[in-house]
Amino acid sequence: MSDKAKDKLSENQSLIVKCVFKGMTIAQIAKKIHCSQSSISYHLNILYSKYKAKTRNEFILSVFGEIIDNYKSLIDLKNSKIEYLFAQNNKLKKILNNLTNKNNTSDMQEYWISEAKKYI
Repeated sequence: MSDKAKDKLSENQSLIVKCVFKGMTIAQIAKKIHCSQSSISYHLNILYSKYKAKTRNEFILSVFGEIIDNYKSLIDLKNSKIEYLFAQNNKLKKILNNLTNKNNTSDMQEYWISEAKKYI
């Protein structure tokens, strides 16, 4: 099952997942969300199937694994954005250094101004 399919949990299923993580029993979950224990069992079976789990522990580990993978993706995205911004910063520093170079001809000055405008 794809990650996108896992993301599409119903409101009840999301609530059930939270209750499972709190260590609640099927009876406690049923009481909390005002439905039958068989409904909770039904939703748990669907969730276990989505996460390819046979037991509650496997289910919890699988959900945690997905959470960790999502955080890793966010960290990778953040790192790539940081690298991009660092590279952009270096380009701007080079442009500013060249703009302030007193040995620039007017043509060179115009060139560096046009380069600076790309970042504004």
